[in-house]
Amino acid sequence: MSADDSREVATKRQRSAALDQTSRADLWFYPGEVLADGEMRITLMGTGWGDVVRPDQKGPSLFVELGNPARDSFVFDVGPGCILNYNALGVPRSRMNPIFLSHLHMDHCSDLPFIYGFGPKAGDRFAPLQLHGPSGPDGLGLKHLVEGMRKFTDWHVTSFKTVVMGCEASYLLTDENVHEFPYHLNCGVAYERHGPEHGHIVVKHFPALHIIDGAVSYRLEWTPPDSHETLVFVYSGDTLPNEFMIEHGRGADILIHETAPALESLTTALAMPADQALGIVCNSHTPASMLGEILRRTRPGLGVTTHSPVNHQSLDYFIREVRAKWKGPYQLGADFMVFNIWRDQCGDRQITTRMAAPLGRCWPVDIETTESTQTPLDAVNYQTASLFDKAMYSEVCQAFKDGSDTAGSGGGGGERRGDDGGES
Repeated sequence: MSADDSREVATKRQRSAALDQTSRADLWFYPGEVLADGEMRITLMGTGWGDVVRPDQKGPSLFVELGNPARDSFVFDVGPGCILNYNALGVPRSRMNPIFLSHLHMDHCSDLPFIYGFGPKAGDRFAPLQLHGPSGPDGLGLKHLVEGMRKFTDWHVTSFKTVVMGCEASYLLTDENVHEFPYHLNCGVAYERHGPEHGHIVVKHFPALHIIDGAVSYRLEWTPPDSHETLVFVYSGDTLPNEFMIEHGRGADILIHETAPALESLTTALAMPADQALGIVCNSHTPASMLGEILRRTRPGLGVTTHSPVNHQSLDYFIREVRAKWKGPYQLGADFMVFNIWRDQCGDRQITTRMAAPLGRCWPVDIETTESTQTPLDAVNYQTASLFDKAMYSEVCQAFKDGSDTAGSGGGGGERRGDDGGES
């Protein structure tokens, strides 16, 4: 065999080996995969930054699942477009509960009205949406945001209450399910649950430093049932590098931290003046070099960059800057990246990193049902007769309308409104 033939055979073997490696099932996460008992799974549902949201990077959001009998799950932040990724991985609305907000910038909470409004939909999340988030200066906290959302969604909610049976509790927004905590506590408990179905779960919050008061970071600690080993996940939200993170980031199995893009990316890709770019980073975010310092001092099992516009030409920047101070495990986060964390039989930490295989033309998944056969409101009470009398129906829809008008969709046959807003 000639030298050229030998090189060709070697090249084919390398390609075959590479194909075998990349096609391994354990390198991919497929929607519906059962989470093993005692494991924590974290999926990056959005890693975008500010208004730099795009098909490959939705607004910031993390989905945390626990392998316990209750199959507890948690959502951290719900930035613009993240709902597309939850749908693509078949996550029903009922599992997107509770939701923890790190702060109230729109790139971290703009999908909240959609998730709230479409909670019950055709059938899912018939329980109240549990919301957790910080207070703010001059009353600009979670409750203030929720009151605005209530008004923003009034028309939507009213209309849905006329067509979705059993959805009354879905739209409750009271002190029983809107949990605002003091942003300045170091640290406080935002959520805690303990029992044989859950193990011991505690979500702690501590201050983040992001332009003005009112931002927080989170630390989730979970001891599975019948275990003495605790798994720890820490999420920074948006923040300047700070000593609070050093204190509460220690001992984490995984620390997922925002990372500012290079200044050159802001001045070139966004044509932003240099002083403005410097001000944005220095007043509100964590440069990659400082993430390396944070990881060096906290020493997590895995450090992850999120909430940063990552392009192929910027990969070297992030890796070089972080690696200058941290030689341990580090991962540049991406939408649909999945981390499984557990302890093996010897008590040693195990972490796998995979990419999910999303469904492109998916339908939302519904798993909850309601025993109610009534809608909370009757649509005809919100319809003007001179308008809706002009509606045209197929034979099937006309037969349905004749039956529902007789029974009354809201529990009693109502009458349409007159042109003056009263009953006709």
